[in-house]
Amino acid sequence: MHNDAHAAVVPRSRFSCNVATTDGGSVSPGCIQQGVSFTDLRDLVRHLETRGRLRRITAPVSRDLEITEITDRVSKSASDRNVALLFERVEGFDMPVLVNVFGSHDRMATALGVTHLDELGERSPSCST
Repeated sequence: MHNDAHAAVVPRSRFSCNVATTDGGSVSPGCIQQGVSFTDLRDLVRHLETRGRLRRITAPVSRDLEITEITDRVSKSASDRNVALLFERVEGFDMPVLVNVFGSHDRMATALGVTHLDELGERSPSCST
């Protein structure tokens, strides 16, 4: 095992990152972000919605089983109907609930700033011992 075994990815900017080592140093593994980059979750939600990959649920829903039932049906649907869901009116709560954001390969790749998930392995440092 080498000295960087307990490294963590630390964002430097929207488009690149460094790997911080446990001894306080850092190395740049060449993990330049490709594809789309998001500044926050709202930015990702907007992106998914404009591309038809997110549906807003405006009807009041119960947190007890109703959200899970709807999510279960949507996530098991054909890929064109398997979308992220934003429940805006959860009964008894002021905060919306976002689910199924990472429920498909394309949405996961989008959220991670790559075109295909295989790109992550190509730009990540090896963790071999």
